[in-house]
Amino acid sequence: MSLPQKEPAAGDTSGRQGRMSAFHFSAVNEIVSPVLRDDHDEMMWEHQALTPSFEFNNAAGRLRSRRNSSHLLRSTSYSGQTYGTSGESGDLDASKDITLFDGEYHSIYVSPAPKGWRGILVLLQSPILLVCIGIFAAFLGLWMDAMILRVTMFHQELASLGFFAFLIFSLAMGGVGTVLVHFVCPQAAGSGLPQMKVALSGVDMREYLSPTCLMVKMAGLVTAYAAGLSIGKEGPFIMMSCCFADILMQMGYFRRVYEDSSKRLEMLSCACAAGVAATFGTPFGGVLFSVEVTSSFYMVRNLPRSFFAALAGAVTIAFLVTDGQYGLFDRSAGLGITDTNFTKVFTYVDAGIFVFIGVVSGVLGAVFISIISVLVRVRDSWFLSLGGPPLLYKRLIVVLVVTIIANVSNFYGDPAWFLHRGSPQKIIDTLFTQSPTREDGALLARSLLTFLPLKYFLTIVCVVVPLPAGIFTPTFVIGGIFGRLVGEAIVVTQFVPTKFEPYEFAIIGAAAFSAGVTRAISTAVIIMEISHNGYLTIPVSISILAAYFTGGRFVENVYDVLISTARLPRLLKLPKAAYDIPTWEVMKTVDKIDFLSADVSYRKAQDMLTSSQEPVFPIVDNTEFMHLIGAVTRSRLKEAIDYCKLKSEALAQDGKQAQKSLMDWRIQFAYRRGGHILSLDDNAECTRTKLTVLMNPSPFQVVEMTTMQRVDAVFRMLKLNNAYVTQAGRLVGVVSRARLMRFLGTATKYRIPGVLRHLSHIFCNVYPDEKHDDANLKNEPNADDYVPIP
Repeated sequence: MSLPQKEPAAGDTSGRQGRMSAFHFSAVNEIVSPVLRDDHDEMMWEHQALTPSFEFNNAAGRLRSRRNSSHLLRSTSYSGQTYGTSGESGDLDASKDITLFDGEYHSIYVSPAPKGWRGILVLLQSPILLVCIGIFAAFLGLWMDAMILRVTMFHQELASLGFFAFLIFSLAMGGVGTVLVHFVCPQAAGSGLPQMKVALSGVDMREYLSPTCLMVKMAGLVTAYAAGLSIGKEGPFIMMSCCFADILMQMGYFRRVYEDSSKRLEMLSCACAAGVAATFGTPFGGVLFSVEVTSSFYMVRNLPRSFFAALAGAVTIAFLVTDGQYGLFDRSAGLGITDTNFTKVFTYVDAGIFVFIGVVSGVLGAVFISIISVLVRVRDSWFLSLGGPPLLYKRLIVVLVVTIIANVSNFYGDPAWFLHRGSPQKIIDTLFTQSPTREDGALLARSLLTFLPLKYFLTIVCVVVPLPAGIFTPTFVIGGIFGRLVGEAIVVTQFVPTKFEPYEFAIIGAAAFSAGVTRAISTAVIIMEISHNGYLTIPVSISILAAYFTGGRFVENVYDVLISTARLPRLLKLPKAAYDIPTWEVMKTVDKIDFLSADVSYRKAQDMLTSSQEPVFPIVDNTEFMHLIGAVTRSRLKEAIDYCKLKSEALAQDGKQAQKSLMDWRIQFAYRRGGHILSLDDNAECTRTKLTVLMNPSPFQVVEMTTMQRVDAVFRMLKLNNAYVTQAGRLVGVVSRARLMRFLGTATKYRIPGVLRHLSHIFCNVYPDEKHDDANLKNEPNADDYVPIP
């Protein structure tokens, strides 16, 4: 099938312009094609009475003009040239120029704005949604703090009855939580923050955002705390806030936000910020923390909305809580950080201590993440193995064994610490409060010497259990213990002179170790927000940066590691040496992909769905020219085909079967623009039926020579799942997210050598050794090579 060509206008005989126009393609051209035109008896919808016509331009690639659907086409011309042609427009008077978007031009693509009270309700959709998310996060935080306090008090009562009563209760709670997660919602296990990070990258994670997952996550988190496990709540809070936001957006009033994919992701990002703010009790630091740990690319315009949602929760808490006991810190405990000298300065010796705390925290954080990664992989390999007991019994064994270890360690390792300071909030308050006397500080340090390794390894094993569990709060406690030990050691030994108190070193250590594990620089903002002082800003920043770069030298942050161990879709970092690789070396060629033509029937599409498992199918004009004109999802295509099949069977039973089966009719493709349903054939407004297949008329496209640096950037920024590769409009391949993940996973040979490798080359140049040089040359990355992907 050839494209219809128009005769060139008089005076436009340039061969170059004729060749250029031959490469331009538009789906509009196909309205004159007998292959794509619907016969009258096959029309599945009613066209508008006034179908807009189109005006093609000879030299400008057949530009299209459209007026409002209730008006006729406006054809604007001047000086013998059609609007949009090159012509001698520079000689025209500027006053004769016509604005492109003048209120009517292309108005069919603009959504009709509601008026009156309906317009006010539409304008208030986003603010009301953000307020509801913030209030929910606030009430969730208050409820969880109340439950943790009751669980801690009940633990103290059980401890008076003996260890076995305490252990039996913990085992019962751990078993109940495991059975609940296993049978009702397995997606509720774990932190939840890695899953939300994947969801915000554009991957469909709706099974993690269901109402069932919300309820199981809440109940499972309470049972995990009741079992005596060393866990946090920031990850589950983020996931629960996102679940509530997604449920709320599916309601009728907010459905418009839910159907807009970009707007939906923005609201989920705001829910993440509200969840973190509710965990810490610090709205601004919590918002920045959520941006760091959940986003690869962040839209700055969404930052005020996130602050708005977090502040809505903070205001709610301010009215409901009057004693200050909320969040990561107990504001009524009289912390020393609230009564400090604003003029305190640090020396170079103090700076060395800050760097030392940061470096050690970074190393300990890297070890912490590595051990968690190994244990999670071992656990998952055992769960997925066919041998052994059923999966439920395997989950119960892991939970019960970890619960026994945690309770024995807590009860007999240091009973005073666990029974009197079992709540993470009370532990933090003790660490960050100045001791009355030096003897009290020495006694505290003696207890911390045993509590530090206990808390460190206990948190590692507790994170592995298949129950809802966070990470940040335990890491904050571990860092505070380490910093307090360093401060007490300096005070007791007088090894170096310093004006800083041990509790201040505890704050610095807590920020450094949590940053070494999560790689979140915003921890410094959280510290500044809770302390209400600025003198710790530079010390905390120094230690955080030292921990960040030290830990980053060895391993990724804990959330990315958990994403990898859970085998969730994630784009690894593109090596710099692979930036200039063209797309055609990575793409999946067109002969290996399944596609639909614009004239395909329902029966042929059904056969393709049966033989293919692809989630999205490209649509081309025909199999001869292969011009890409759109893409359709599997779910929409299957829905229309199922209805067509049922309708065809019903007609056959009633004896009304036509000469041509309904399954042999052409698929009616249409797309949504500006609140209208437009036909793909002629871009005219039409009525949607159950046989109409909504598709995307503008899938993202790249050319063959587009570099992987740009492809990687657009996938991350636009949250794409597919990018089609075209050549002069013809479909030649596709780069899917899975394809890009495989390329990034096999691109290790592109890694640029690090500092040590460069130093070794310098040493080899000074002291040449042929054997050593040959070995190094074999490992050198070659930017001209690429990793073939089958």
